[in-house]
Amino acid sequence: MIIPVYWLHKNSTLTDEGNRSLFSASVSWLFWVQFMLVTGTVMVVMGSLAVGCFCIRKGVHMVSNPSFRVNTAAMRFDQSKLNVMKAKDDAKKERKEARRKTRDLQARIGDVKPFEAHMV
Repeated sequence: MIIPVYWLHKNSTLTDEGNRSLFSASVSWLFWVQFMLVTGTVMVVMGSLAVGCFCIRKGVHMVSNPSFRVNTAAMRFDQSKLNVMKAKDDAKKERKEARRKTRDLQARIGDVKPFEAHMV
């Protein structure tokens, strides 16, 4: 692919010195642009590969490591014990609240005097 970088008038002539300076100027900046693009691409690809390999190795280690599975099982067991304890505490609070409501109702019933018929 040819990209026109410089425009020269049809009637002008180019000397050897002008030709060398024109060529070195165009090749110099094009080389550095290409170098930076290729280098940047290589760095991004290598970095992505390194991070991907690290993540894959870490995942394989976590899955195949028995201590990780034991720790996970222990955490699940502790969580289930906490859930059972919370359920028992909630049931205890509900029973206590029901007893309190029963006592309050009995106290109100005890304060009411029975109806006495007055005979005249």
